[in-house]
Amino acid sequence: MRPIQAGVIALLAHAFAANATTYYVHPTSGSDNYNGTLFPFKTLAMAKSKAMPGDTVKLASGQTFYEPLVVSSGVTYSSYALLTTSPPPAVISGRKQVDVSGTVWTKHPTRPIYTTTLPATLTGPVTQVLLGNERLTRARIPNVGQGEFNVGSNQFAKVTQDGDHLTLNIASGIVPAGVDPAGATAMIRLRGSDLNEYAVNGWKAGSVNSLDVKALSFTPDWYIAHEYTIPAGYGYWLENKLWMLDSAGEWYHDPVTRQLHVWMPNGLTPQGQGIHVSVMPNGIVAQNVSNVSITNIQVADTAADGIDMVNTSGVSLTKVSVLRAGRRGISMTGSSNNTITTSTVDGSAADGIWLGYIATSFKPTPPKTIVRSVDIDITQSTISNSGTRGYAQTAVRLGEGGQFSRNRIENTPYVGLFATLNNRIEQNVILNSCSNSDDCGGIYVGQPPADEAKVNAAPTGTPVTRTLMSNNTTIANNIVDGGVGAADGVPAGSGADTRGIYLDDYVNGVKVTGNYVAGMKHGYMLHTAFGNELNDNLAIRNRSHNFFLQEDAVPVTGGGTPAKGEMRLNTMLRNAMVASRGAEPSLAIPNILHIAEGGYGTTQQFAYYNQNQYATLNPNAPLILAYNYGSDNPMQDMDIATWRGIGNDASGNLRAWRPDIEARGFYNSASSGNLNVPCPTTVTANCSKFVNLKTGQSVTFPLSVPPLSSVIVIR
Repeated sequence: MRPIQAGVIALLAHAFAANATTYYVHPTSGSDNYNGTLFPFKTLAMAKSKAMPGDTVKLASGQTFYEPLVVSSGVTYSSYALLTTSPPPAVISGRKQVDVSGTVWTKHPTRPIYTTTLPATLTGPVTQVLLGNERLTRARIPNVGQGEFNVGSNQFAKVTQDGDHLTLNIASGIVPAGVDPAGATAMIRLRGSDLNEYAVNGWKAGSVNSLDVKALSFTPDWYIAHEYTIPAGYGYWLENKLWMLDSAGEWYHDPVTRQLHVWMPNGLTPQGQGIHVSVMPNGIVAQNVSNVSITNIQVADTAADGIDMVNTSGVSLTKVSVLRAGRRGISMTGSSNNTITTSTVDGSAADGIWLGYIATSFKPTPPKTIVRSVDIDITQSTISNSGTRGYAQTAVRLGEGGQFSRNRIENTPYVGLFATLNNRIEQNVILNSCSNSDDCGGIYVGQPPADEAKVNAAPTGTPVTRTLMSNNTTIANNIVDGGVGAADGVPAGSGADTRGIYLDDYVNGVKVTGNYVAGMKHGYMLHTAFGNELNDNLAIRNRSHNFFLQEDAVPVTGGGTPAKGEMRLNTMLRNAMVASRGAEPSLAIPNILHIAEGGYGTTQQFAYYNQNQYATLNPNAPLILAYNYGSDNPMQDMDIATWRGIGNDASGNLRAWRPDIEARGFYNSASSGNLNVPCPTTVTANCSKFVNLKTGQSVTFPLSVPPLSSVIVIR
């Protein structure tokens, strides 16, 4: 039988609309022997077997279903309750209770480790063990807080010497004598920005301190494990073997014997404490479907992705919440024209939302299938606490196209929002990104793919920047605040290098306008990026430079000498920024840092500057506006006159440090209602002396800041 095409499904849905049926499902009072209309079905599986395009399936509000919702094309799904128009959501739970009546827990002879055999009905690997809504830790070594590093949570041991891509060199005693490490998982820091997953195959032949490992891809569009060796001095931990279970709050599950071993946080028997395991992979599953609406349903505690959608179109998720997914919160692979609105994703072990895009500018080794999700809109949603212990590369990974607007991202170990092509990113609030990584951005834009026509026509020696498509992305009116960059598992002295808005290698055709960045190391960064516009932005409270422009040489077609001078044609107009005093009292931090590595280009060509407003709070170099470390003016500190002397900011202005200077940045992160800001100084007479740094106009307190907007005032 030929598959029904999406257009046919739409026509069928219209045809059946007059005869549409609403089916109800209740997991306790329903029965699959009922008709599902006057009396509810018991299972979601029965509803699936009956629902046709145009029908509606309603799940009992506040009830918990322990089976996946597998959706069908043209069907609407929601929660229902009698006598209310705003019912709480139905819950699809991936957890199963372990310590029920009759469960037998056997105590270890010398340690408070308790063991039970899970029933055969609990099939599949256990990926999470929960005590209430708290995840316990899968057995590991070193334990969290007991590693050799002095940054962050100390959860890493130290790689003892350099290895290749497949060799992890460890210290003696990490693996007890006589223990076979095969089958363990290794999480390894390759750089401050990269934590990768490896399978341990066992000892290297003839070695007792070198493990043979194989790189796994827990983030399919990130192939860093295939590009970097395993370096000495960086961190790793091993997990998921019984011999590692050595402290309170840890667990191990043996999939062969089905035995679950738990050391409870209080050291007591698990019986009666509410232990659950996550074994159901997904809560909502959609494959090869279209025109589906899902509203007001919660997914919690799945073993893998909370919502897993493959090859879908026209799917809307509204008021959906995904809590504590064992992998990603929402995954959409190879999908198009879907929407996620007023939804919540919290506590995913990996990425919060992943839209299945792999950048074609990379040639991964080994080769992998390139998949795209296109034109997925995400609006008015909250994505928080993604990437437990650093498992996520990003809270949200966008696909090609689509709008990301009026959302909130909070508490992410690495990138807050990752974009590549044709995205529109507007009026979002992104707080506390990069909490366990460096070389990181609150909003990060990656390489565009190559333009194949240009590639084929390019003569040998053409810089690869000349063969790229435009990123064609807009980043407007966002608030990015906070990124400490405390990368655990890196050598002492490694920096907390975070950026608010980060345009990385070869990014071009991006408009960055009206944004507010604070609390990062660098406010805005361009790394060998070209043809971008950064206009009307604000920056304050950043620990180092507000704008950081860095150029490296770029490869050329056919090999040969790398090309120079490819960071060009950027514009920076009407931005307003305040340079901080810096972490060291004697260190002068200017607003702008120009650096051309190895003299690859002349820094004055990096960008065209005009009408920018600069201020500095640093008394050590009150007139310095920029550091210029390029080949045209190497190691030169620039005041406003020197800056203008190389053609910059004829209409700009620098407000130099003075003893009574004072600057404040304010933003309203709420989506509605003005924020009223009182006078920021205790000297009442000074309240009338503040001006808007960007416009130069006087401000009056209390200052009214509209929703999702920002301002810098200076006295």
